[in-house]
Amino acid sequence: MESSVFTLENSKITFKEIKSFCDQQFSEGLRIEYKREFPQNVDLAKTICAFANSAGGIILIGVEADKVKNVPTNILGIPITKGLEERVVSICLSNILPRIVPEVRLCPFKTEDGSERAVLFIRVSASYNPPHMAMQTKEIMVRYNNRNDRADLQTIEHLMELRKKIGDGSFNSSLSTSWSTKSITVEDPVFETVVIFLNFAKKDIVPFNKENDSELFKIANDVFRLENETPNPNYVIFDSRNSQGQIRRFCRIDGDGRLVFQKIAEVKNHEMEAFESFVFLAKVLKATRKICSNLAFYGDFSVGLNIVNSDRNSKLKLVFPQNRPLGETYIFEWETIFITRTIRFDDLNDLSGTLQSMFNELCRYFHFSAERKIIAKIVEEYFMPSTK
Repeated sequence: MESSVFTLENSKITFKEIKSFCDQQFSEGLRIEYKREFPQNVDLAKTICAFANSAGGIILIGVEADKVKNVPTNILGIPITKGLEERVVSICLSNILPRIVPEVRLCPFKTEDGSERAVLFIRVSASYNPPHMAMQTKEIMVRYNNRNDRADLQTIEHLMELRKKIGDGSFNSSLSTSWSTKSITVEDPVFETVVIFLNFAKKDIVPFNKENDSELFKIANDVFRLENETPNPNYVIFDSRNSQGQIRRFCRIDGDGRLVFQKIAEVKNHEMEAFESFVFLAKVLKATRKICSNLAFYGDFSVGLNIVNSDRNSKLKLVFPQNRPLGETYIFEWETIFITRTIRFDDLNDLSGTLQSMFNELCRYFHFSAERKIIAKIVEEYFMPSTK
């Protein structure tokens, strides 16, 4: 699909990209939905659920589509009102279970009469944790062609099996950007996982071998110190273990294009410093650039940051230290935080934008938003130095 709106960093989406996308006359379908006006909360929640339970997709609010061919015919826009982006996130957090936090971007433009309107851009990733339910109607929605529909029993069973496969580590699909936290054997409460899925065709993949294992081992050690190597014709695993032989952290590089970096998080009294996860993410993205170059891969890929509290009897507290911007403690009442993006290899030349976008999404999990200049300052001062 020749358009950047599926992969371009959220902060770089403008009306120009939206108009270019609409000019290409892509019809509504499995991954595209046009809305002339802002829908009812329950309808928006259903559409986001359907995308998350399927292959992900984008929603353009303020774009009129032909009722027969389902292609965009007119960009009417919607009135610009304060808090539109936050409204979408709030609808998701209040109406969808398990939680989904999509990427949202308001793209203003001027009409022919000089008035200001905007297209609301919403991008939903395929979920690693299906099925998702629209809470108000108690429906599990999926995407069929260009419509949302209630999942039948067979589909629900498939989605549940999908979640189970992710949990036991046997999942193998380009639609997922997640990995199980059960791969680590130590019974500690919080895990951090960064997953990269290279979006290239199976025929282009060359299984790993002893010739490139040593180079990959060096790259993985740029993220965290590892001691052990387990080569295999289709994947390679590097890990670090404690004196009892239990895995504390590991890197797995699969022949199908999935990279998994996982470690046990530093937690004291159920408190975890939020910045540390993004320092970890920055190191992984830097290593990913080297790995992609090693594999001669220069396309787009999905990246996911997963923070899991395995002790469901306790609440995970993410701390923004008092001596740093946003210095407060927030309690996350669920067991999982998952943030995902689809980006291009070229974006790895400028990690700042990607990290800003993903950190802003973490903030939204706690129902607060920070000014872009504050987030930019945090990223530059606290995350970026770790990648140099």
